Amino acid sequence: MNSISQVCRRHRRLLLAAGYLLVLAFAVMYLRVTISVPPEGDDKLTLNAWMYDFQRMPFWQYLLQDLRQRLGYFLLEEVRFFPFHYPSAISLLFFGSLTSYRLYIIGVTAAAAFLTGRVIARLSGSEGLALGGFTLALTLAPIFNEGMYSYYAVPQKALFWAMAAWLCLLHLQDTGRRRWGVGAAVLAFISCGTYEIGYMYTVIVAGVFLVLSRSVKKALLRCAPALSGTAVALAFHLASSRGSGSTGNALAVNLPEIARVTVQQMAASIPFFNPMMLGEDPGVITNGDKLWPLLLGIVAGLVLCFVVPLRKVPARVPAAMAGLGLALWAGPALLLACSERYQQPEAITWKWGYIPAAASSVGFALVLACLIVLLAGCLARLPRWPGVLLRLALAALVAVGICANGAYTRACLRNHHAKNLDNYYFFVDTIEAGLADTVTADDLLLCNENVWGGDTAAESMFFSRFAGRELHAQLVGADVIPEDLKGSVYAYQTYRDYGGYDLAWCGRAQDENAELLDTLQVYVQGALVPDNAVIKYTVRLPDGSEEARAICLLDCDQTPRNAKGDYIATVEDSSILNAKVMIWDG
Repeated sequence: MNSISQVCRRHRRLLLAAGYLLVLAFAVMYLRVTISVPPEGDDKLTLNAWMYDFQRMPFWQYLLQDLRQRLGYFLLEEVRFFPFHYPSAISLLFFGSLTSYRLYIIGVTAAAAFLTGRVIARLSGSEGLALGGFTLALTLAPIFNEGMYSYYAVPQKALFWAMAAWLCLLHLQDTGRRRWGVGAAVLAFISCGTYEIGYMYTVIVAGVFLVLSRSVKKALLRCAPALSGTAVALAFHLASSRGSGSTGNALAVNLPEIARVTVQQMAASIPFFNPMMLGEDPGVITNGDKLWPLLLGIVAGLVLCFVVPLRKVPARVPAAMAGLGLALWAGPALLLACSERYQQPEAITWKWGYIPAAASSVGFALVLACLIVLLAGCLARLPRWPGVLLRLALAALVAVGICANGAYTRACLRNHHAKNLDNYYFFVDTIEAGLADTVTADDLLLCNENVWGGDTAAESMFFSRFAGRELHAQLVGADVIPEDLKGSVYAYQTYRDYGGYDLAWCGRAQDENAELLDTLQVYVQGALVPDNAVIKYTVRLPDGSEEARAICLLDCDQTPRNAKGDYIATVEDSSILNAKVMIWDG
C-alpha cells in the first residue's frame, strides 16, 4: 500500500491529467446529444448570415471585415459594448456543420469549467475537489437550456475569461509580478466585453478577496487590476448607450420581481428542472443515455467521497467553496433579475430560463460537490470499515442520481427536437440539391418553411447560406411583396411524408399570391422514390375548371444525382395549382 501511495504521489500530475482527460471524454459523449438540436434562437439568423459571408469570402477578407466590425464597438457605433460577444473568424472554422458547432460549444463549456476548477484548487488547496467539481459541472450542464446548444457559448466564454482573470490575480498575489496584474485587467475587460455577466464576476472576485483578507482596503488593492479592466469596459458601455447604460435592459428595482426572477433563473441551471416543469416526454431512453452519465457519476462519486477526504481538508474549506459556488450560481441570475426586460412575466418562468444558466450551472455543480464532500468528511470520521461502506453507498447514490438525471434530460432533449431536426436537414437538402437554382437575386421566394418567426432576413439568409449565393425569401403571408421587386415571385414548398414521400417543389408564380405556377421543379429523393413513379399535379384551365395531370419521372428533365441520390425533376407545364403536387408510385 505504501508503495502504491508513493507511486501516486510521484506521478500525481500525470494521474490528475489522465483523470481530467477521462472525464472530458465521457462528458463529450454525454453532451454530444446537443447535436440532435437544430439551430435555435438568434442562431437562425446570425449563424447563417456569418456562414454565408464566411463561405463566399477569402479568409483574410472576412477577417478584416470582422476586425472592422469589432472596431466599431470601440468607436461607439453600437448601443451595446460587445466587441468580444460574437464569434471570431477563427471560431467560424468550427461552425460549418451542426456537429462541429455543438462540439465547439462543448469545448468552450469544458474550458470554462476547467478554469473554474483551477481557481477552486488554488483557493481550497484540494485538487480532488477541483476534479470533482469539474466532473459535476459537465455532468450537470443544463442541456435543455439554449445556452448549451445556441448563442455560440457566450455565457461560458464570459465565465472562461473571468476565471482566467481570477487566476492572474491569484498569481499576482503569490509573485507580485506586474504582468499578472496586466493580464487580470485585460481578461476582466474581455469578459465584460463578451457578456454583461462579466461585471458580476468582478463583483464576486472582490467579495472573495474581501473574505480572504478581511479588509476592504486590502481586498480592493488585491483585485484592483480586475476592477480597472471592468471599469474601462463599463465606461465604454455607458458611452455606447449615451450614458443610460440600459440598451433596452433598463434597471428596475422591484424587489419581489427581483427575488422571483433570481430564483427561477437559478432553477434553470438544474438540468432536469425545466423539462420536468414542461412535462416533456423522454420517449425511448437508450443505453447511451444511461451509460455516459453513469460513468461520470461513478468518477464524481469516487473522487468526492474518497479522494478529497484523503487530504483531510478542514470542513470550513468546502463550506467556503460552497459559498463561492452559490455566488457563481446566483450572481448572473441576480443581474438578469434587476433588468426590466427580464422581469416581464413571460421572459423567465419556472419552465424556461435564459442562456446564462449554462454558465451558472458551474456554480450549482460546485455547491453540490462541496455538500457531498462535507457529508463524506463526516462519514470518514467513523470507524474504518463502517465509514468506508457508508462512503461507498454515498458514492453509489451520487452515481445513480447523476445517471437518472442525465438519462432523463438527454432523452427529453433528443425526443423534443427529433421532428424539428429532420425538418431542418430536409430543408437544407432541398436547397443544396439545387431546387432554387433557377431563382436569381432579383427574384423573391415565398416559402412555407418558417425559419425564425417569419423574419424575412432569417428566411433570406437560410437560402443564401445553403445555396451559396444571394437569394431573397420570406414566409408565405408574413409580409407584403416589395413594390420595387425587379424579378419574379417563386413559390417554394416543402412537405414531410406527403403521399408517402418527403416532397418539395419550386415554381415561378403567375401572380403575387403564388396560387398558379409555371414550370414546376420537384425535389426527388432518388434513393427512396422508384424511377418509374409519377408526379401528380393539377392545372387550372382557361375556363376556370381544374384538370388532374400526371407525368412519369422518366419523362421529366432531370438534373444529375448528387451523392445522396437526390435530383431535381422539371415539369414543363403552366397554370399548375400550388400545394396540389404529389409523387405517386402506385
